[in-house]
Amino acid sequence: RGRLFHEGWIREVRGQVAPSRWTDQEPPLDHLLADSLLPDVVYLQLASGEVGGWPAFGQVLPTLVEKGLVDRDRTLTVALEQLTAGQKPSAQKALAGVLTALDPSADDVDGGLDLLLSILSSCHASALAPVLDLAIGSVRTGEDAVELARVVAPRAQKNVRRTLLKVLAPDALGTGV
Repeated sequence: RGRLFHEGWIREVRGQVAPSRWTDQEPPLDHLLADSLLPDVVYLQLASGEVGGWPAFGQVLPTLVEKGLVDRDRTLTVALEQLTAGQKPSAQKALAGVLTALDPSADDVDGGLDLLLSILSSCHASALAPVLDLAIGSVRTGEDAVELARVVAPRAQKNVRRTLLKVLAPDALGTGV
């Protein structure tokens, strides 16, 4: 019953707001901000596996967080948890957009490097960049760097390995690793 309600709410919001137009203008949020169910629906949308159907979802989050309508830490936690849940590639891409929109630091990630390594080991390529940035920021020791390299090295994406090699380069090692 809750899922049907949630799907209906999202369908109604999608009908009122044209996410495809959000890319070139500020999202029209007035009707969303007035809805008392907003926080619950945001968290449900993130956890539903259907967030990929609304890729511009991440664009609206900074405003919701800024206005205090949605808790940033909870939103970040839900997005990271969902990246470990084997979501569809489109949902993972949207979740990566949420991470990008929230602009977290490594210290904001409750599960730390272990959680990020778990995500990196199985996430879709479209979600790699923001998770890798967080993982790199979470490296505190040489052992952490080795673990990160072990997880990233088998990935097929060359740009991910290049990014890691730049960070692990001898001239960069004294600056954070």
